[in-house]
Amino acid sequence: MDSDNINPRILLLILLLAIIFQISLWLNFQADDKLDIIDMTYLLGLISCFTASFVASKKFGNSKIFGKGYLILGIAFVSYFIGELIYLILDLLGESPYPAIEADYFILCFILW
Repeated sequence: MDSDNINPRILLLILLLAIIFQISLWLNFQADDKLDIIDMTYLLGLISCFTASFVASKKFGNSKIFGKGYLILGIAFVSYFIGELIYLILDLLGESPYPAIEADYFILCFILW
């Protein structure tokens, strides 16, 4: 198998993980103030997004378009991760995370990138 082809097993793994995550959201519908597996899975998903973007940026670094595009995508996901982390920390501390100007700034940076 060439390295340029998409491995269907990886796509199946991503699909299965997305289905498991959605089912866990449905089963754990009550809101509480503790850190649970859903929050950790969501944050790990964001970490994997920006890590994959930076890896792709490194791989396509010689390309003028794709290298910069993946780098910007990675920076955008880092800002989104920081915004979500601020929301989560404020929620765990018992403070109202709405409005959280600091977190909203990072989410806005994600949108504008």
